[in-house]
Amino acid sequence: MSLRSDVQPVSAGTGQVRARAYSGDAHHHEWAVCRDEPPEYVDLPVATGTQRYRLVRNPVTGQVARDPEGALVFVPSLTH
Repeated sequence: MSLRSDVQPVSAGTGQVRARAYSGDAHHHEWAVCRDEPPEYVDLPVATGTQRYRLVRNPVTGQVARDPEGALVFVPSLTH
């Protein structure tokens, strides 16, 4: 399991891609992640502390989900 708590700003440079939180307290929060090995989980800052989000993957192919703008999709984690 890859976990990341040092969330970087949206300035996605070489080797990085944008990520975006969907739903939950961090909805629309954006940051940059490694293109080749995105984290499976991130802890995002929210008003009450932090909230864990998980990377969305296709259950059949395992490919990461992307939104219409190409950002990786993260949703609140219910198991961690």
